[in-house]
Amino acid sequence: MRAVLVNEFGGPEVLRIGSAELRPMAPGDVHVRVAYAGVNFLDLHHRSGVYQRPLPFVPGREGAGTVLACGDAVTHLSPGDRVAFAMHEDGTYAEEAVIPAWKVARIPDDVELRTAAAVMLQGLTALSLVSVEARVRAGQTVLVHSAAGGTGSLVVQVARNAGARVLALASTEEKVAAALRAGASDASTYPEGGFAAWVRERTGGRGVDAVFDAVGGPTFDDDLDSLAVRGRLIVYGRSGGPFPRLDPARLANGCLSLTYSRLSYYTGTFEDFQERAAGLFDLVSRGAVAPLQLTAVPLDQAPAAHAALAARTSLGKHVLDLAKGPVPA
Repeated sequence: MRAVLVNEFGGPEVLRIGSAELRPMAPGDVHVRVAYAGVNFLDLHHRSGVYQRPLPFVPGREGAGTVLACGDAVTHLSPGDRVAFAMHEDGTYAEEAVIPAWKVARIPDDVELRTAAAVMLQGLTALSLVSVEARVRAGQTVLVHSAAGGTGSLVVQVARNAGARVLALASTEEKVAAALRAGASDASTYPEGGFAAWVRERTGGRGVDAVFDAVGGPTFDDDLDSLAVRGRLIVYGRSGGPFPRLDPARLANGCLSLTYSRLSYYTGTFEDFQERAAGLFDLVSRGAVAPLQLTAVPLDQAPAAHAALAARTSLGKHVLDLAKGPVPA
C-alpha cells in the first residue's frame, strides 16, 4: 500500500512516498481504509527524532476512514462503518491501517470524515482537559494559551460550551482575531512584561479558575500569578522550553494546584476512549466544536504540511487526503 515513510530522522524533506506492509490482524483489531490522516506536532517530533522510533516507520497518530474487516473479538464495529481513530502507534499516513479496535470510534452520520480526522487527537485532548481534569462549569473564567492553535482553539470552544468565560492569548493579531472567532470573550497578544496584570485587570483582580498552557517555561510564572484562589494550572506541553524549578510551597499562596496532563491517561481504556469520543462527536454534531480552518492536501504534500506547522504560519488543521492523487509537477 502507498504510505509516507521516514527512513531517517530530519526535516520535512525526509518524508518520502513509498510502499508499506500492514501487520497481521489480531482478534481485537480492525482493518481500516484510511480516508484522511491528521497532521500534528507529535508527528514532527517523531520525524525529527526528538521522540525516537525504530526506523523506518509510517508517521501519524490519528485519522478517519471506513472499516474493511474486524477481528473475531470486536463487537462494537462492523465492516462498512465510518470510523475515526487516535493514538495509533503504527502510523496513519497510509492508505490502510490495522488498529486496536478499542482506539476506534464510530462517526455520526452528520460528521464528515475529514472533520473527524482533524479533531480526534486535539479534540479528545481539549475535552479531557476542560471537562475531566479542570471540570470547568458555567460561571467560571479560564485562560487559554496558544488559543488559535489546533488544540488551543478547541479548548476555547469546549470551555465556552461549558458556560465559562474564556480569556485567550496568542502570538499575533491575526491569531487573536481567530481566538475571538473560536469563542473567546477577550483576547490579546502577549503583553510586554507579562500577562498576569492583563488577566487581573479583566477579572476585577480575582484571577482565573483555570489556565490551560502548552507553552511551558516562559509563561509558567505568570500562569501561577494569574490564578484565583484554588485555581488550577493545567499544562499539556512545553513548546516554549523547559519549566523553571518550582518550590511546592509557592502553591500555598492561594491553595493552587498544578497538573501536567497527557491524553493517554484520559483515554487509556476502551470505556474511557469510547466515552470521550462520543462526547467529542456530540459537540461536533451540534456545531459547538470545529477546527478554525481545515486544509486537506494530498499525501505527497506531507512535507509542506509539516513545514507549515513547524513555522506556525497556518491557522487551524492540516489533514492528508488519501484519495487525492499527487500534485502535478
